[in-house]
Amino acid sequence: MTEESLAAIRSRILGLVELRRHDEVIALARRGLALAPDDSWLLAQLGNALADRDPKAAREAVGRAVAAAPDDPWAHRMAGRVLLTTGRAKAARQHAERAVALDPTDASSHLLLANVYGDCGLPTKAAQACDEVVRLAPHSPAGYVQRSKQMIEAKNWAAAERWARHALEIDPANSAALNNLAVVLRQQGRWTEALDLFSRAAAAEPGDSVSADNARDTARNLGGVAMGGLAIYGLITVVRIGFAASSTAGVVVLVTLLVVLVVVGRRRSAREIEALPSHLQAFVRDQQRARWRDPQAWTGRTWPQRIFRAVVVAVLVIVVVAPDPDDEPSRSDPLTPPTVSAEQLACLQERLDDPSVVCDAG
Repeated sequence: MTEESLAAIRSRILGLVELRRHDEVIALARRGLALAPDDSWLLAQLGNALADRDPKAAREAVGRAVAAAPDDPWAHRMAGRVLLTTGRAKAARQHAERAVALDPTDASSHLLLANVYGDCGLPTKAAQACDEVVRLAPHSPAGYVQRSKQMIEAKNWAAAERWARHALEIDPANSAALNNLAVVLRQQGRWTEALDLFSRAAAAEPGDSVSADNARDTARNLGGVAMGGLAIYGLITVVRIGFAASSTAGVVVLVTLLVVLVVVGRRRSAREIEALPSHLQAFVRDQQRARWRDPQAWTGRTWPQRIFRAVVVAVLVIVVVAPDPDDEPSRSDPLTPPTVSAEQLACLQERLDDPSVVCDAG
């Protein structure tokens, strides 16, 4: 009866892991451990599910799993994964290398090792481990996805795009490959294409907030570009009106508009994103989980905001130092004819017949 119960628990856990329903995995694993306290498989699954919730308990669980099965490469791989997730890259390296030593033909262990080497600051070893993944599993997108991530970290955008597209040739719905390609396209300034790929990646992996967060950030930047463009156009119009009327009035109007824009700009929020297509609104609500940022995550002011502010400053300088239109004669004013007396007019007529006649200039 006990064996049947454990088999049923393992089967249910496998299905829940695929759905990322970690709370139910934790509950079932603990029920199974009540029946078999030293079951390494249950301990490893418990540690994996606890990694995002209780890192200390997760590390303790995978430690017990390895102690229960010291020669099991799967147990070492799970321990390495949990330790890497909870920020213990050096400890994870030991388990990843042990897993590879126990089974050199397992591509998953080499993939973990590539991730660990990357976090340990060993890019050459990470690339070698990734090449081994590609060699052992050439028809799996995992190695190509990891290679694209490494190229993103190295800022080799052309290579990153090539590896990500290769992964998508194998699996067009691979969320990690879609996300990595979107990161590259965003870096290249291809915003709408990047937003579409982030959306597809989030739809392919609903339980992962990485692509959803990236989609939200990209949508916010797109909103900033549109807002900045309209504001610059409005500023140019105001300046032209100001020059046509009075430079002083133009400066007053321009400064007032700038104050309004700065206040509004500092209050930019999800309201801008909600103006975008409705399928993006779901990404705004996905804020509960801890966020992971891609290597090129945007921090601080974005480049559209910086460009917009630089243009605003330049326009202000132009308006302030420009000459006052009132200092120059207006070309639209009609010319006033001079006043000529009757005597001067008669003298001018005589001069037409005799050039020697001198007329009074007064």
